Amino acid sequence: MSASPMAARVRFTDGHPPQADGLPQSAMRRCRLPGRMRAAMLRTDSRRGSALIRTMFSTMLGMLVATMVALGLEFVGKRVFPLPAGSLAADASPADLIAAAPIGMLLFVVAGRLCGALCGAWVAARLARRHSMTAAMTVGALVLLSCALDAWMLPQPLWMLLLGVVAPLPLAWCGGQLACRGSAPTP
Repeated sequence: MSASPMAARVRFTDGHPPQADGLPQSAMRRCRLPGRMRAAMLRTDSRRGSALIRTMFSTMLGMLVATMVALGLEFVGKRVFPLPAGSLAADASPADLIAAAPIGMLLFVVAGRLCGALCGAWVAARLARRHSMTAAMTVGALVLLSCALDAWMLPQPLWMLLLGVVAPLPLAWCGGQLACRGSAPTP
């Protein structure tokens, strides 16, 4: 195994050769390099790992926010536009519930999904420092996937399917852009 190119140019005061994965910490402290260069070489790759973990957790939190917003607006829609009294039996299937639901309730369901994509993407992009748009678009893709799975399991009107499949990714992009606009990039 060979040493890194930078390690080959460094003079060591103790005569120990560099390790295969770079410079040993003890030798790095004893070598004669300018302060910035030595500090950059001492820094480990933990930043990359922490950025990945931060992006994953921000994506999960963004998806949690998207779900909460969607369910909240769906709950409001059921309160504002209740099902007609006596229109369905107590043991009605979910497909019968969607068929009997007022248009206003269905609009609230779609609005919840779309607002959830926007808000969840904003939260994910705001919390993920390095890969903010990746986190935002991942939340949008997950919302799109949930809309597609919902349409596959339950029959829905065509306009609900189209809005649920077409709109989450552009709204997630908008949420990511809104979050990136308000914060400066972190080195």
